[in-house]
Amino acid sequence: MRQLAILIVLAGAGYLLYTQALPKYQEHKQATEAGAAEADQSQRCIGFARQANSSFASEIRQFAQPPVDQGLWATTLIDLSSQLSAADTACSCPSDACLTASAALLELRGLINDINTFVRTAGPPVMNAANRLETIDRLLESASKQ
Repeated sequence: MRQLAILIVLAGAGYLLYTQALPKYQEHKQATEAGAAEADQSQRCIGFARQANSSFASEIRQFAQPPVDQGLWATTLIDLSSQLSAADTACSCPSDACLTASAALLELRGLINDINTFVRTAGPPVMNAANRLETIDRLLESASKQ
């Protein structure tokens, strides 16, 4: 009789483990894996955004003063657009870091569009370009800390 009681207790404990503990463990494991994947995606996003910003910053000096080589600008614009597109794709995750990096990319895209207008129309130079670049840098720094 005692062995039967022990068997019933062990069966009950096994049932509770199977129905209660195992599902909670699986949820915890999935949440941990999802968090790690989101962190990897965020870092990838920030890396792509920084690369696009760095490329822009290194290329922009040659287009700051007229006359501007239209062919060189067109090639540079294509390269920058490609990098921005890759960064946008990488920043499609819902994390705060991705959202902040996306805001930096939006600001960068606006600056590129303003410079494109300046280059194509030979209009007045873009004002506050350095301040806007600093804003982009601050956004990307903030994204890396989230």
